[in-house]
Amino acid sequence: MGTITINIPQDLQLSYHLDRLEIVEQILDRLKRKPGASQPRELATPERSPLEELQTLQTYLERVNLFFRQIQDWLAGEFDVVTSSISLRERGHTYEAPVLTLRERGQEEVLATLKPVGAFVVRVEGLIEIRGWVDRAHLDYMTTEDRFLVTEASTGLKRHTYLGVNQAGWYWVEDPRTRQAYLVDKTVLLKLITLVSDHEF
Repeated sequence: MGTITINIPQDLQLSYHLDRLEIVEQILDRLKRKPGASQPRELATPERSPLEELQTLQTYLERVNLFFRQIQDWLAGEFDVVTSSISLRERGHTYEAPVLTLRERGQEEVLATLKPVGAFVVRVEGLIEIRGWVDRAHLDYMTTEDRFLVTEASTGLKRHTYLGVNQAGWYWVEDPRTRQAYLVDKTVLLKLITLVSDHEF
């Protein structure tokens, strides 16, 4: 009887006989990402003029800085929030962006790090990664502008590409399959910290 080898991560790689196909289902279940986990993102958008690119980067940094100040306000007194910076390069432009590191107050263990990823991202207007020792997730900046809307064939009415987007802001898409997005506030942020760090509050 033949043996099949499945191309999966090394720590899960195994061989099995054709009469043990139930193992396939177990492996696939283990490899499925839980809702909210990081998904591959395409960092590319249509060509823009150099001036438009600089304006896009400036707007992105303003939004990131404002959002990070909100996070510092939300977590004041509960977390130690350390600010650092990272050098990013997009479309030939190099710029400094802020990074937030979150720890429980008085503790050394890092629960999560929020790091800007880029301004030029398909379908959204900027990306931030939140990463912990367990997992990572992405925060997308979305607006209600026409270019984010799609027209329903049955009704002719326009709706946003993602469900739940009714104002400009940073959103978390819990499960790309459902396209449900949540505007990030303190409650959603704490849920994300738990998701990436496995730390319950």
